[in-house]
Amino acid sequence: MSVGITVEHPVPHVHTQNGLAESLIKRLQYIARPLIMRTKLPVTVWGHAILHAATLIRLRPSADHKHTPYQLAIDAGYLSDPHNAKSQTGYVFTYGDTAISWRSQKQTLVATSSNHAEVIALHEASKECRWLRSVTQHIQGTSGLPTDKNPTILYEDNAACVTQMKEGYVKSDRTKHIPPKFFSFTQELERNKEVDIQYIRSSENVADLFTKALSTSVFKKHVRSIGMRHLRDI
Repeated sequence: MSVGITVEHPVPHVHTQNGLAESLIKRLQYIARPLIMRTKLPVTVWGHAILHAATLIRLRPSADHKHTPYQLAIDAGYLSDPHNAKSQTGYVFTYGDTAISWRSQKQTLVATSSNHAEVIALHEASKECRWLRSVTQHIQGTSGLPTDKNPTILYEDNAACVTQMKEGYVKSDRTKHIPPKFFSFTQELERNKEVDIQYIRSSENVADLFTKALSTSVFKKHVRSIGMRHLRDI
């Protein structure tokens, strides 16, 4: 269908398929009903509560999940301050498509290339990722919940930076002046399977919100991607 919904008809005379559907519907109701009662919202938001319940079920840790629901998008605005030759670090940490930690800060070092600026931004974001993972795992452990130790996805839109982090420090004329510490920490997280650095197209990188000016359509798309809504749309 045009909205992306595929209609699948159950096999005739196979009651087990209906049982699975009824079980899922019952789980959605068990989650959505307490949400409405606890927040004291009107019954008219029932549809939103069901969608939220479906998201919670999808993000629940299971053997099918190869990655944690935590995701980190990183970007650097090269020479965002041309007067001082400083670049901008921006990242946003999301859980279930909702932003829970973010930063937009001018870098203290002078980056000599966009790759250099991205390496610095990735280093800063990796430190935040390590801290958030440790806090989350501590809360899960003390609360009796299963500890999620799957790698956190780090989205980076600089292909050279992704390659350098995955394949090791490459000493060349363009990188030999970058201190190895900016590579070592993130590479250690990658080796320990705490993070999984993946390339993402710049047009899909929500961290652009924190480093550069965007067109209205792209800005609205990224804002919605990190879970922000206007009150009138809720």
